[in-house]
Amino acid sequence: MFAKQNSPNEILYEQFLLGYKYGKIHLRVVPKVFTKEELASLKAETLLLIGEQEVVYSSIKKAIDHATAIPQITAKLIPNCSHCLPAEQQEMVNIWSMNFYHKNDPILSGFSSLLHRALRSFYRF
Repeated sequence: MFAKQNSPNEILYEQFLLGYKYGKIHLRVVPKVFTKEELASLKAETLLLIGEQEVVYSSIKKAIDHATAIPQITAKLIPNCSHCLPAEQQEMVNIWSMNFYHKNDPILSGFSSLLHRALRSFYRF
């Protein structure tokens, strides 16, 4: 479930285990791979985060290439991470999400910029 070198956040890991043990999957929408045309038809700004060691999708490079060709999609490859991004690289996911959501807010964007520069030097991304 997690990239081999990662030890996930203990609380999230326990929640995953309890969910699998006692929960019932109610997946009402079948996952699918979007075509280039479907991606191009997106109107809203979209953030796509993909783990570098993703195992669910066969071609990470193809997914990133398709997504980055669409102007309204911001696509980021998260290093040392598989499919469970928030559990494996929560700080990096938080940074990218925060930057994405606050990029149009002048007050928050200034704060995000300072935080991003500080964390960028720490995480080297």
